[in-house]
Amino acid sequence: MRPAEFWALTPTEFWWLVEANRPVKMYFDMTETEVAAIYAKAYPEG
Repeated sequence: MRPAEFWALTPTEFWWLVEANRPVKMYFDMTETEVAAIYAKAYPEG
């Protein structure tokens, strides 16, 4: 990405870029997404 393209990003586009390049959080050998799925099964809303 060229500097001019970077500075032309909207705040939303900037955060999309940040989130896309953020490393995956790991909890022992599970990803954050896997932990969230297990948590959702264990503690359903309602």
